[in-house]
Amino acid sequence: MNATLVADRVPRSSAEPLRVDGRSSRPFAWYAFIAATAAFLALHVVLLRWVVGLEALRGDPPQTPDPRLAASVIRFLVVSLSAIVLVRAGRRRSFMVPALLWTVAAFGLSPFGTWLPWPIGEAWGTSVSLFGPPSRTLIWMGTFIDLSLALVPAAVVAARAGGSKVALVDGPAAPAGSVDSDQLRGRRPEVAAVVLALFGVILYVQVLVAGSGTPTWRQAAAVAPAFALGALVGDRRPWLLWAPALLALASITEVTASLAVHPHVPESWELSELVPPMMAAVIGSLWPFLSRGLRRLARSTMGLVVAVNVLNVADALLTGFAARTGEAVESNPVVRFIGLPAKVVLVGLMTALVARRRPAVLIWPAIVLIGVLGWHLAGLAIRP
Repeated sequence: MNATLVADRVPRSSAEPLRVDGRSSRPFAWYAFIAATAAFLALHVVLLRWVVGLEALRGDPPQTPDPRLAASVIRFLVVSLSAIVLVRAGRRRSFMVPALLWTVAAFGLSPFGTWLPWPIGEAWGTSVSLFGPPSRTLIWMGTFIDLSLALVPAAVVAARAGGSKVALVDGPAAPAGSVDSDQLRGRRPEVAAVVLALFGVILYVQVLVAGSGTPTWRQAAAVAPAFALGALVGDRRPWLLWAPALLALASITEVTASLAVHPHVPESWELSELVPPMMAAVIGSLWPFLSRGLRRLARSTMGLVVAVNVLNVADALLTGFAARTGEAVESNPVVRFIGLPAKVVLVGLMTALVARRRPAVLIWPAIVLIGVLGWHLAGLAIRP
């Protein structure tokens, strides 16, 4: 019988994980969330009043209505709820990862400077005097205060849930005649699936860069928190999978705050800003499905042979198409010498030979070819 290592959860039975959101933790979570949100709102109402007063003394025209408070509150809700969702999903150790990525690690997106964080509240980036740039100390202090308020509710839920444990959950026995080797043990399928999902979001960033001309690092910084949130939720409760996409969509506060303050039908540029984080969250949440698919594929020798050869044929066809249109050249000298049809035949013979002796090894070329197919599809997406 195979055993799958599952972190951060404890099984109630052989098939059902322990719930971390018991009745005893729910009231405390709601009280903490309401109190933290009220404290954040009160703090930033005061700060924005001070900012508006400074702007009036400088002669800056007032913003009517002012979207900065709405943007601050939306960003706070996104960061706080994402942490709560992760704790409710069983991520009691890593619930703050997306929050840190959305603020402290988003150096490339901060409007206050390249090596400054992006505070949750908009008011922290305003100069504390009539003239001069924003205070770096105030920006860092504000980031720490806002993050602490946003993460308090999730920390309360995590503390009430108790310490996380690691357990072995027995999986179904491999059927007779299937592949049963080290390739199916431990967390190898999970690691391979996460790598494929990460490669997928990298390709998606490249497609975005080709379409918008935005520097790669800015696009990557914009989608990294959403990808992390989707990846951390993905293997937990299916009913929570909607949360990463919704929170990622709301994280673009420049658009969501504008829609909240000035209700209107989103324009095309606004939709183009909202879609990438949502797509990154969806891509991140796909890795458990990839993992299960790889595990099932590795149990079937015939399935491995068919998968490798089908993917190889797809690679040959797409490579031939790109070569004929002058968009790519075959970099493999052996394939250039023998040609693509001979490559397809050769791979077919090799997979048949390997399947007779070491069938489990075929899972690795299958994984590589899945990545190659993704590369081809990204290339087709950015074609002019």
